[in-house]
Amino acid sequence: MTGIGKKYTNSNTTSCTQIGHGVLHGCEDIVVDPHTGLAYLACGNLKPRQHWLHPDDDYDYSFESQLDHIYVMDESNEFYDIKLVEKTSDGMLQPFSQDLRLHGFDIHWDPEDSADMTFMLVNHQLDHGAVSIFSYRRGSDHMVHVETVRTELLRSPNNIVAMSKRSFYATNDMKYYRGIMREVAANLRLPTGHVVYRDESGSFDIAANFVGYPNGIARDNDWIYVASCTDPGIQVYKHTASDGLTYHGRTRYWDSIPDNFFVDPQTGQIYSTSFLKVSETHKYFKNPSLNTTTTAGTKLLRLTPRDGDPSKGFDIESLLIDSGKIMPTATIAAVQRRNAIQRLLVGCVIISKDAAGCFYKASLGVRLYSDKNAELLKGTPKFTRVQPKNAGFRRDGKNTTNADKGKTEWRTSGREELNSKKVGHLLFIGGAVATGIGLMGVAAYYIGTYLYLRSKWPVADEIEGGTVRNLLYLATYYQHLEPNHKRALSALNKALEIINKSGKVSENSVAVLEIKVRIAECMYVEGDKKGADRVLRQIMSDISKNAKCAETASAAEILLFRAAAVLGGICTDESRFEDAILEYSLGLQAVKRLKQQAVSRFDSESLVEYTEIDNINLKEATLTLHLAESFFAQKDMSTAQTLFQGVLAAAKQHRAHLDVAPRIVTDYRTFKDEWACLDAQAMLFLAKIQNHLGNAEAAAPWIVSARSLATERKYVDVPRCIDCMSEIFAELGRMAESRGDTKKALRRYSEAYENARLNFRENQSRYIVDLQRLEQKKK
Repeated sequence: MTGIGKKYTNSNTTSCTQIGHGVLHGCEDIVVDPHTGLAYLACGNLKPRQHWLHPDDDYDYSFESQLDHIYVMDESNEFYDIKLVEKTSDGMLQPFSQDLRLHGFDIHWDPEDSADMTFMLVNHQLDHGAVSIFSYRRGSDHMVHVETVRTELLRSPNNIVAMSKRSFYATNDMKYYRGIMREVAANLRLPTGHVVYRDESGSFDIAANFVGYPNGIARDNDWIYVASCTDPGIQVYKHTASDGLTYHGRTRYWDSIPDNFFVDPQTGQIYSTSFLKVSETHKYFKNPSLNTTTTAGTKLLRLTPRDGDPSKGFDIESLLIDSGKIMPTATIAAVQRRNAIQRLLVGCVIISKDAAGCFYKASLGVRLYSDKNAELLKGTPKFTRVQPKNAGFRRDGKNTTNADKGKTEWRTSGREELNSKKVGHLLFIGGAVATGIGLMGVAAYYIGTYLYLRSKWPVADEIEGGTVRNLLYLATYYQHLEPNHKRALSALNKALEIINKSGKVSENSVAVLEIKVRIAECMYVEGDKKGADRVLRQIMSDISKNAKCAETASAAEILLFRAAAVLGGICTDESRFEDAILEYSLGLQAVKRLKQQAVSRFDSESLVEYTEIDNINLKEATLTLHLAESFFAQKDMSTAQTLFQGVLAAAKQHRAHLDVAPRIVTDYRTFKDEWACLDAQAMLFLAKIQNHLGNAEAAAPWIVSARSLATERKYVDVPRCIDCMSEIFAELGRMAESRGDTKKALRRYSEAYENARLNFRENQSRYIVDLQRLEQKKK
């Protein structure tokens, strides 16, 4: 791990002085106006940020009284707070009423009027990561809220670059917002992050996937730079209107972890702050106090694109090293030029008590340049540059250093030269350490997963024996966390066999019936529909008996719902829609009885009660959707339309519940929002109904709304959402075909096929048929 066993000596820190002591706390990001040289700082107390830095830890909500701020500062260190306001319904201004926890931010300047500025702020609100957009007029003392946007693709936003007044790129540092999978992904350095793009229409999409903890992001015209922390270095992309982001390579950091980037608008050079010791840095973020460690360390790099082309790599200069005594965790370094004053502003998480007398994050003015040495900003630093020891020659005969390889390593004088014996020794130690860490990581993963399964999917107390319980945990793992229903089925059958042999648990108990329902569910997924039907038919009467017992009623009703969902699916797959309607109706009756029981004991002050009601509503909406699809297949459009409208009403009620109890949105066991795309599916079928009735104009608003919702909430790991998106494209193709627009219909069918193919969905063959039919018709 970076920084282990190393000691660093301060370099070029003597000119550092603190600005805004006692006021400019926690200035995570700095943006400098290229037109005026004014610096804008996003600041706030570090303690409230613990809620999103460590979302699984206990949090003191009293910290929410400490507000974050946007400051503007000139070259003489005069600064003031820009007030954040919003418009009321009658057009009056009032203080911004939403949560405000600032992280990275960016500014878009109107190309026709540079005084017209749009601020895009990464905002870690209590219930969800968001981007809050404000309109600002240069020189004003306030900025007006325009909108706050959210998407499931951006649950853990980090930084942002503005492309226009509405569009932006933003980094989502980790896929998992909380829970053990977040810890596992972080410890194993899994590339679960991505870059999200929001276009002018407000739609979101993943622009770059599988990035190792994407942190800072910066823009130089069409070049987009992304800082990767777990694969340390800078990743280079290029933005085009037609293709979005295209990857152009990366340059690796060999002895530090990058945080945020600042692009000098005059030179195109990138100023990059980075952390020297990862473990010590984690201590700071976990406990923001100098009592934790004093050796985290900061390094400031300047990257110059070779031949002015970032795709060719960068020449890297080390501008500043701090051992941790002054500014152990710098997050941004921004060049400020204004009225002949030129300097570098460095934002730091914590500043040393000896150097600045400050325990909270503040902004430092690092005076590397002065008005007497203005030419130094053009390339030559004021301080002494430490050259790399090893130099060589290029094939063309010109002198070169390691910088030409994109792997510049800046060394202090006095280190010993490495020979082959020492290199071999270091490689052996490094290999042993890496192997040990890898084994520890694997062990931690399996132990953590086992404990997680025990806490989130507990096995009934009446089932005894460690072997049986472990088999059930294993089946749960393969059903929910790492889907492999064949292995889950094997574990469930083995567990049931052991239970039956022991004779300690009745075959008619809810615990055993639940195992049998799980077996039927796995058989159905694996394609054994007859076997699943046989198992469920055998146990339906036993489930009904338990539903009449007060002690087991709730659990039995849930089993009836699950059994009805599988039986209805089997009937639908076999085109027995009348039987499917009967099965789904029986399941709905069970859910309604379950809902009556929950409502009778509902406590409006309990978050658990809201979650239970919401989960029951989800079951009801899911079965209602399937029931409506069966009526649609039976050509009963009136009944189907009424049921689809009911699904939309249930989804609307779910969104309303989020305003009261926002934490019910996610199943914290699987981290999936099972409400995803239900409303989009209902809208899709409402459009199909209108098309079936020959009313294309009435169908258009439904299909457009469905596409917008499916795009915004696209889940790469929820098959229902993938299928919904493919079918939306196909329906758009059918509508275009009915209008005689063959070219557009072909494009839509191709999009449906590609979406299904790239996500390995079995329904891709149906879209091939549409494509072939239309190609033949075109000929």
